[in-house]
Amino acid sequence: MKQNIGVVGLGAMGKAIASNLLKAGFHTTVWNRSPEPVSELVSQGCCRRQKCRRCSQMRSRAVSSIQ
Repeated sequence: MKQNIGVVGLGAMGKAIASNLLKAGFHTTVWNRSPEPVSELVSQGCCRRQKCRRCSQMRSRAVSSIQ
């Protein structure tokens, strides 16, 4: 069974990480301050969280890509 992974911060690096995790079959949840990169990843199959804290809760792993 694949792990649930949360990705916080969807700049160039975070967006690529989330996209690659999704392509590898991981259940990927994302959060970002601005909605545009979130919407793009949701259209690919990621789950959206409205709050940063909720993105990392109940996940096997959390990735933070914040500048």
